[in-house]
Amino acid sequence: MQILVDTSVWIDFFRRISSRETALLKHALQRREQIFITGIIAQEILQGIRQDSQHQSVLHYLLLFSRIDDEFGDYLAAANIYRTLRRRGLTIRSPVDCLIAALAIKQKVFLLHNDSDFTAVGQYFPLSII
Repeated sequence: MQILVDTSVWIDFFRRISSRETALLKHALQRREQIFITGIIAQEILQGIRQDSQHQSVLHYLLLFSRIDDEFGDYLAAANIYRTLRRRGLTIRSPVDCLIAALAIKQKVFLLHNDSDFTAVGQYFPLSII
């Protein structure tokens, strides 16, 4: 299985917070599932780390995973997701989530998340959610 892991799950994972999502991530790691990272997810994770040593450790860990790179068209797809949901009365709190969803849809990977915005996206777009 190919899995894009959202920032919300990575942060809980690194903080050792037990949840259904972190358990699924641990299971995927043990099974050596193909796990992906994007630049925006790496940024969100790394910008919140205060200690230099922890920052370096997490950075090296994240670089072990396959990357999904974004292109200009992905931002247009993200804008479409945001606008479509807003027309339906749903406002996504972070436009970054629309980009992450657009990348997961484009690459046809499962998204592991702990964020209700993705659930809303999945109601109207072909986002495969774990």
